[in-house]
Amino acid sequence: MPQFVAIAVLLAVAFLLNVRRAATAVGDGDWGTALGSLTVGPLVVFYAVHTVLYVAGRLLRGRDRMRAYTASRTHYAAAVVALLVVVGAALGPG
Repeated sequence: MPQFVAIAVLLAVAFLLNVRRAATAVGDGDWGTALGSLTVGPLVVFYAVHTVLYVAGRLLRGRDRMRAYTASRTHYAAAVVALLVVVGAALGPG
């Protein structure tokens, strides 16, 4: 459940912040930019950060003290980092 909540919030924020830019890109025929800014980009950042945090936590704390990949609380930290990336991309130039 933590994974679903983190991804749902991340995609909702990414959609709200990037919908205008994505609509412009689709109007120009650039579907890749639209899909990348709305879904693929945030998901790739989320899973990359989450995997790094999970593996580091598992190495530091041990196998027995970490929950499963989909049930760990590292989702929330990864979601915060991914949200910062989405906000930075939405507010940046371009």
